[in-house]
Amino acid sequence: AEAGDTTSSADAGALSLGPDSALLGGLDPCTGDDYDVFVLSLAGPTTVAIETTDADGRCEADTDLYLVDQAVLDAGGHGAAIAGAFTSAAGGGPGLCARLEVALTAGDHYFVITESGDDNTASYVIRAQEVGAAGERCDPFGVELVCEVGRSCTDADLDGDGLCSP
Repeated sequence: AEAGDTTSSADAGALSLGPDSALLGGLDPCTGDDYDVFVLSLAGPTTVAIETTDADGRCEADTDLYLVDQAVLDAGGHGAAIAGAFTSAAGGGPGLCARLEVALTAGDHYFVITESGDDNTASYVIRAQEVGAAGERCDPFGVELVCEVGRSCTDADLDGDGLCSP
């Protein structure tokens, strides 16, 4: 599935947490496709990492990622939503891609992706993963649960039940 350009359920790309959360997206400012919108619905409070990469887990497309207010996005468009973003990330992921780590409440949360500078095409994969703090369970393969930035997942027997290091 590819993202849309509005928050309507028909157009926004729906993210989910976990290994099957990856969605494909593409931007081409030359044709007016300069942003994509994704929604992540959470049943309870969760710290998540939202990250763009390419299909190989690297990134050559320079993407920026914004957590935005749905009402501002609907009323004023993506420019207004980006200007008033709750938080954003330019970089932080692999290569030139964006990674945003944020604690969210239950409910729907909207993310806008742009190509930095709006001057190149960008093909990307976006995924959402739950983030663990020190002492919390993690997946050393980074498929289901990742550790917060600055921590690593330690799993001596590599059976998928690691803990985030302090």
